[in-house]
Amino acid sequence: FVIMSERNVQATSTDPCEGTTEPMENIQDDYDVWNGAEQLRHWIAHERHNKDANYLFVDGHAKWQRWEQALRQQFPDGVVLWTPRVFP
Repeated sequence: FVIMSERNVQATSTDPCEGTTEPMENIQDDYDVWNGAEQLRHWIAHERHNKDANYLFVDGHAKWQRWEQALRQQFPDGVVLWTPRVFP
């Protein structure tokens, strides 16, 4: 289970979330997977190292992976959340 990754400080907001008119701001300083995979993809520097990124796992090991490989490992149950589950 991934608990940390490299932050993309130059990320832009994605399109507005369903049911809102405002995009999610790029102000995250923690690992909020409930914002959904698309938002998470923008917040993570997933192409920083030769189109890959470094991910830190809960057991303390780190791994260099492509976004597609690490995606499921970032969600506790392994099921990718595509639609954000946030409250306005």
